[in-house]
Amino acid sequence: MIIDLTICSPSNEKDIENFSKLLREIKILVTNNQGHITPVFDGVSAFYAEKAYPYIHYIENIMRQLFAKFLLIKFGPKWVESIPKDVISKGKGQTTNPLYDLDFIQINGLFFNEYAIKEADSNFLISLKNNKLKDKNIEDYIPQSNWIRYFQPIVECDAAYLKKRWEKLYSQRNKVAHNKLFTKDDFDEVKIITSEIKKHLLPAIAKIVKIQIPDTPIPATVKVIPSELMDLNSGTTHTIAKEDSSNGAAGIVLLGLLGALFVAAASDN
Repeated sequence: MIIDLTICSPSNEKDIENFSKLLREIKILVTNNQGHITPVFDGVSAFYAEKAYPYIHYIENIMRQLFAKFLLIKFGPKWVESIPKDVISKGKGQTTNPLYDLDFIQINGLFFNEYAIKEADSNFLISLKNNKLKDKNIEDYIPQSNWIRYFQPIVECDAAYLKKRWEKLYSQRNKVAHNKLFTKDDFDEVKIITSEIKKHLLPAIAKIVKIQIPDTPIPATVKVIPSELMDLNSGTTHTIAKEDSSNGAAGIVLLGLLGALFVAAASDN
């Protein structure tokens, strides 16, 4: 015997919880009678997945923001070189901003995948043999993560703490993205994890603006990419300019808010 059963309920949280209890009772009843249920559409799962997505989307972009702002300030257009090769090679390469070519778990790789700034060639080995390398130079050949190199001093949490939570969030994100069963417990876990990550990332982003920023010339030929940092009506960007007496040209003090300009500069070179 096949029974086609459809149960509808208004989409408010209180009714959804009661609806979930009803579904559990039906499943128990069917199972106890050696029956089997094949859900065609789980509205409860869809409800909680839709509620979870904004949390996941928000924290993903906070991670991108932390990475981009800090490295834009530190390296200017060369910030792209700080992306590990094994991470950037997995991106689709379809946009002018490599950060948005990376998926959720690859953002984890931006921070925690280890790589060497320089590759050990024959010249390095000869210099090492002859004890001609300074300690600082040797460090460039030792694989380290961007977290160890740059972020550990400004983010007040252990790398393992953040990595573990990001991987858990990735698992929950996949349930949402691939229409897997997503329960209220899953939703509650997403809220807890994003809250735990956010409380460490937001203070770190606030610290970035206090970093000493060198004057960085921006080529006149750079095509500015419109963004929320740009007044679309006037075509002006929110920057602070100051005169550089050494060369008579106007230098630009970058506040870590010119990601679009830097990415455009990098893509034009």
